[in-house]
Amino acid sequence: MTLVYRVVRQKYADQPLDVEGARLYGGRWSPPGMGILYTAEHPALSLVEILVHAPRVPYDQLPHYRLFTIELPEQIPGTSVQRIITAEELPPYWQEPTYERSQWVLQPWLTQPDVVALGVPSAVLPAGVNYLLHAGHPDYGRLQVVREEPLLIDLAFGKTSCEQKLFEQQPTPNYLSPDTNLFQYGLQRLKLYFFNLAL
Repeated sequence: MTLVYRVVRQKYADQPLDVEGARLYGGRWSPPGMGILYTAEHPALSLVEILVHAPRVPYDQLPHYRLFTIELPEQIPGTSVQRIITAEELPPYWQEPTYERSQWVLQPWLTQPDVVALGVPSAVLPAGVNYLLHAGHPDYGRLQVVREEPLLIDLAFGKTSCEQKLFEQQPTPNYLSPDTNLFQYGLQRLKLYFFNLAL
């Protein structure tokens, strides 16, 4: 059983498998017109991907989110439901801030998907894997939402002296400047997420 995770804003929580946003606007791995659901291998990675795309929103002003756990279909003998592409298999520009070129890297899979789930490295945390789910693949209808829960984000600064010390040693801005390293920014936010879970 393979599980993937998707964070959805509360107002869209009734459609967790909807791909209309990606179809209209595209994403890093898909141009407009393609119905692709972006998910992650871990809830924390799914959260970081959301936070990086809301760089100027203070933590206490983030919208309400729901976390969905999605189960990939069972593999039928002789077929596959997923495969993973590593960073070494990708062109060097795959992490560019703009998507003009990266949207076409997976063109063969986008036009003729051999699997419903394609794993790609996260541009924010390359050691992590994001799973792209292709709405045009026959197995897409076999995806199962097995859990839904509120995504509670408790990242308030200065809660305790221990937290304050952490922030003083490794400050993380609430916004991104043009010179911000996305990898370091995402990594720091992920560290803060796990730190707060441990409190």
